[in-house]
Order: sequence, then C-alpha cells, then structure tokens
Amino acid sequence: MIGVMNYLLTTNEQETFGGLWIEHIPEFRVIVKFTHNGQKIIEPYLNESIADVIELQAASVPLTELQSTHRRAMELVHPLDIPVDSALNIRKAQVELFVVKRSEFDTELLVRNIQLPNHTKVITVERLSELATNIYGGLMLTYAPNSQENYCTSGFSVQHYERDLGITTAAHCGGKPDPIFEPEVPLYYNGMALPLPSGQKFEHHYDIQWHKTTNFTARSWVYDKVSPVRPIIGIQSVQYQSNGDWVCKYGRTSEYTCGEIVSKEATVWLVPYSERTFIKVTNPDGTSVAAEGDSGGPWFNGGLAYGTTVASNSAGAGFYMPIDYIDALSVNVYTGKETYLPDVRNSNGWLSNITIRYTGSLARSVTTVYLDNSGNYVPASKDECFLGQNQSCTVTPPANFEGSAVIDGSDDLSVVVYTDGAARGSLDNGFAPQLGGVGDATFEQAGTVLYAPAFYKNSWGINSSVSIVNVGSVPTTVNVEFIGRTTTDGNFAHNISNIPAGGRVTVNGGHIQNGGAPWVGSLRLTSTGVGSSPAQPIVAMVNDDTSANPVYSRSYNATKFGSPLVYVPAAYRNQWGFNTGLVVQNLGTSTTNVTLTFCPRLVVNLSNECHPFTINNLEPGKAQGVLLSNLSFLSNGWTGSVKLQTTTSGVPIAVAVTNSNNVGGYNFSATGRGGRTVFLPYAARNANGISTGYTVRNITGGNITVQANFYNTSGTLRHTYSFDLGPAQVKGFAQILDGAFTQHESWQGSIVLQATGDIVAMMRADDGDAVSAYNGIVR
Repeated sequence: MIGVMNYLLTTNEQETFGGLWIEHIPEFRVIVKFTHNGQKIIEPYLNESIADVIELQAASVPLTELQSTHRRAMELVHPLDIPVDSALNIRKAQVELFVVKRSEFDTELLVRNIQLPNHTKVITVERLSELATNIYGGLMLTYAPNSQENYCTSGFSVQHYERDLGITTAAHCGGKPDPIFEPEVPLYYNGMALPLPSGQKFEHHYDIQWHKTTNFTARSWVYDKVSPVRPIIGIQSVQYQSNGDWVCKYGRTSEYTCGEIVSKEATVWLVPYSERTFIKVTNPDGTSVAAEGDSGGPWFNGGLAYGTTVASNSAGAGFYMPIDYIDALSVNVYTGKETYLPDVRNSNGWLSNITIRYTGSLARSVTTVYLDNSGNYVPASKDECFLGQNQSCTVTPPANFEGSAVIDGSDDLSVVVYTDGAARGSLDNGFAPQLGGVGDATFEQAGTVLYAPAFYKNSWGINSSVSIVNVGSVPTTVNVEFIGRTTTDGNFAHNISNIPAGGRVTVNGGHIQNGGAPWVGSLRLTSTGVGSSPAQPIVAMVNDDTSANPVYSRSYNATKFGSPLVYVPAAYRNQWGFNTGLVVQNLGTSTTNVTLTFCPRLVVNLSNECHPFTINNLEPGKAQGVLLSNLSFLSNGWTGSVKLQTTTSGVPIAVAVTNSNNVGGYNFSATGRGGRTVFLPYAARNANGISTGYTVRNITGGNITVQANFYNTSGTLRHTYSFDLGPAQVKGFAQILDGAFTQHESWQGSIVLQATGDIVAMMRADDGDAVSAYNGIVR
C-alpha cells in the first residue's frame, strides 16, 4: 500500500511532492514531504490502514527538482575524470556526491569554473563502490573451474583472530586431502580458485577447513533459496542446542531442508577417531534432510549459525559438526560488524571492565577476543556471553594483559569499557569498523584518517599519549602529525611503519622535538598502507595522565569525520565542582569560524538566555581551546549545554570536552548525531562503589517527551519514567538519587532513552576517587 501511494504521489503530484520514507524505530511511521498544502493533497491517497502512521513534513524543494539536480550534477562532474559515486538523499533534500580524492576534485571544479547546483553536497569517503565477487555460505565449491561435478557446499564466512576473512567447508571436501600421497587440490567458486586451506582438522570432533577469501569479498550471509540472502548475526553454541530443536540447512544437492535434532552424541564413521559430538537431524515426516554434495554447508535457525554438514545416511538423516568446533582453527563466524577497543588492561593495577549490551530479539552468543600489541590473538583468553534482548554482560581481559579487544557483533550491540586503577578511571565507547555505517563518526567509527583535538606535552601537568590500532586485514603505516595551536608550539611528525593487522602502537609527546618545553596542540593520524597494499582503517584513543596530586587519567576517542554541527550535553562554569574546557579542531581544508551557543539547562527563551561565542579564523587542522571559567557572560554556577556549528558550509569540526574537578574530571567527545533512541549500555547505583548519572539534551526545535527505560543485566525492565524537554533544554538524572532503587542498592544494568524527537546524551560514572564518562549511542 505504501509503495503504491509513493508511485501515485510521484506521478500525480510532481509540483509539490518531496518524497517519502519509512521509519521502524522507535515506532513504525511513514514520513511524507510536500512543499505546501500537504494535508489537503494527501487526503485522496489515504485509507484507514495507513492513515495513523503518516507524518507530514515540509519539503524545501519537490522531488522532481532534486532528480533534475542529480542529473545536472552528474553531467557536470563526468568530464573531470575523477571517480564519483552519487545518491539522492530524500530525508535531507540533497544530492550527495561521494569522492575519495577531495582536494583534486575541488581543484578541478575551481580550474574549470564549475558551480555545482543548489542542494548538492560533496562528501569525502574512504572508498567508492567497487565490483566484487561475494562469497558466503550455501554456495557450490567444485574441484575444477567450470565443473558442476564432484562438489561440496560453502559453510560460513569466518574471521581469523589475526583479522583475515575466509570461508569454511568440510575438511573431507578436498583442498589438501593427503599431503603425502596426493597433490594439493584447490577448490573453486564461480570459476576462480580459492587459496589452499589456511587451516583444517579432520579427526575426533572435527571435519572443517577454512580458506582465506583473498580474491573474493566475504559476506556475513548464507544462501537458503528462501530469501535472497540470510544474514548471520551470531552463533548458537552447542550447549544451548537441545534434542527436539528445529534446525535448517542449505546444501547444493538437497537444497533447503529442515528437521529436528534427535541426538547430540552421534558419531560419523568417515571422520577418523570420531568422537560422540556430532549432531544428528531427521525430519519427522521421513523426508531426507541431507545428501552427498551438501557437505560443508551451513545449518542455522533464524540468523544463528548451528554447524556445518558432515554426512548423510541412507535413511535421509543429516549429521553436522557443532559450530563451536571451528574455534580449533582460530576463527570465529563472521558477523560483519565488530567493535574495537584500542586500550584494555589487566596489569599494573589497571583493570578494564567491558560492558556489552544486546538489542536484538533473537538470542545469540557474543565473543570477545584479545590481541597483543603485535596483533596476535592471546590463546585461551576468549570470552563469550549468551545474550537475549536487552541483556548485558561484563567481561575482563586475562591476567597480565595490555592490548586491544575485538567484540564480534552487529548494529544490535553497544559496547563501553571502564578502566579503573588506583583512584583513576576512564570510560570510553567502542569503535565500529564499518565505513559510513550506523556509528557516529565523531566518536565511534574507524577510518584511514583520524583527528584528536587535544594533546599535551607537560602542559598544566598533563602528558598525553595516543593508542592506535590497525583494524584492517594487512599491515599499514601511520603518520602522526602533531599540529601546534600556535606558531610558537610548532608542528612535528612521527612515522610508524608496518603496524601489523590487529597491531597496537602507543605514541606519546616524546616525539615532539621542542627541547622539552611544554607543548599544546592537536593530532592528525593518517594510515597510508604498506607498498602496494591500500591504507587500512585504524582506531585511536587519547589518554591524558598526570603525576600531580591528585593523580588522574582521562581519555577520549579520536574522530573520523567530525561534523559541521556537534553538541555537548553537559557543560559547567564552577558548578558542582566542575569547570568545562572545549577544544575545537578544524577538520576541513579551508579556514572557518565556529559559533558556540551556550544554553542553560532549562532554557525558556532561546534568544535571551542562550549566549553565542565565536572562534574566528580557525585554520585547517588547527585547534583552539575555550575555558568556560573565562567566559564572563556565563554566571558563576552556570550549567547547561553547548551547540557548536561552523559558519562555512560543510566544514567539519571535532570537539574534545574536559569537565575537570578536584580529582581530575573526565574527557569525552562532542557528539554529531542525535536520534530518537539512545542507548546507555552501562549504568549503576552504587555497584562496586560506582554510581552513574546521565544528561540528555533536546536538539529539535520543538517540545518533546523522553521515556527512560532501566533494564537489569538479565534484560528485565526494572524501572521507567518519562519527562518533557523544551527546545535546547537539558535534564540530568543521578541513579544514586533515584528512589526506585532504594530496595536494590547495588543495581547495575543499562538504560534506553526513547524520545518523540531527536536527543543526544552522555553518561557519567563516579566511584568516589575518580570520575569518567561516555557518549550515549544512537542506533
């Protein structure tokens, strides 16, 4: 019905229709845009089944004009001989041009005197679309390039603990059947040879091999002939598989079949020294569930991986190896979107507590692995949580560990890490590796270029360091640029060669060769690849440490793209022991001005109560600090929020926030993306001595209602309340003051904020001796 309405409006109402789209979170609704008279125009197209979910919005231009702009923009840039992708963004009413070589693109426009049409935005990206051969579970693997005889089936895409991607199949399917008496036999997909096995086991519990997908693009899918592809979001560990469970599989001979588990202790005679660990499946109606040629194929239920096919028998039963056993090859099922933590510790008095929260409706296992500074997987250190909807868990690194962590996952996971040590603490968001994905590029995305606005060498007793992790699949080189705030501070550079995949390097101010004098500035981190290998994505986190009294440690995530508009939900001028410092870095290629608008928490009259302050002529790459205690227009004891926006269209900024107090305070990144649903994965009321408090800001121009939902770690809804926010208003709530927890003093869990308009939020944690914070996560 909605598709039909879209077609009719596009055809019949070209002068006013601005486009439509469907939203599913926090509730189902259809947004329809018109330039004018929307209510009157849409009435003939409505019926009772959809009328209640329609929301009308104003369109600045009709869809036909945007389409014309799109065509014209592509005609203008086509002669430039610079690769460009494009898209029409109906929500933002703009045509988006995506380029990698931005400086070359801008220069060509200038030289050729090309003026792009109105409503066109140029966006710099890491890479453009590319043709690729995808590989995933359920596909035919053959012994010859163009043969459909003597085949097996691909199982699941996997990722090695050293970050390589690959595909599995059964070990008995070939590849390297007998290294002594038979030559190495490659397997082929789509006429192209897979590399010989990177690992295989064919005995006892195992019938599995995996191949690196060097010439293919591994996807977190399986083919099942029922849907185009079935996304795999996690595994169902064998301990949670039960007799009577209904499971399905795909194989290239018998295709999509299902049955029930009849034994979890089966043996398979063709597997040497077979153990009683294979799973036997039959269909109650007697139909066959597996056949020759299905070997290696995936078994699943919903989006969870159960195992890979080993054999069938004459009665039509199927046998599979439980998915847990792929761990023997040091691989995990690839779910496409990991979360990276560049600095986790369990040494020298420091301990990291990693909190993982799950939103999805289908229960699944979540795996955390730990990598040392060389990018090597630390044996016997894997942690696994089995999580249902709204459940959370906390894991810690192995003893004497210092390095990075990787959590397998999806958009349904949100992760923060609290690192505590002797009256010092830091609390940080995890990084997502996807390019242009759902994560906020101002604090939770990996990239080949990252920025850090605030870095110190022996200034105000602070010394900074930056932890950099290569989250790509091959080695990379990173150039660290130290950009001084003033000419006196000066600029310096340090090159780090050949950081291995998964490798971690920590850089401090010792590379600033200024004779030991204090230095203040910002960072630009550029990954350049090694040799002919492309630049690999990196993540980075800045730590501020001091040996003064009190000793403290603060940290914040480096920024990928930043944003021309960012928000700071919590700022102070001599209030509750806090003073706020804001450091703004220009990430663009041209000089810009930045307007900071300071609004008190419960602002009523924006024009009278909100105070603007402008940073003028901020040069590319440079940063400038603003200390609220120096702003005389803010009263002593002022508390509120800050909106920061560049006055030059499209120039992004990054903002590092320091809320300092007598125990050091805390750092976090300003956020560039709001939403109607914000997740706070870690919350507590005096749990292990820690209590949290969140601050939320309305970033819409109207009145909204926010509902706060408190969940126990078990996923049970513990508590809920609602409150109203006017435009630009802020409210803060401390869990230690919430009377609903008086009977449960040591509560720990998570909070979900659901609003009728876009909000941003941050969470602060206090343990008496230290304070730390992280950004709320929009999904």
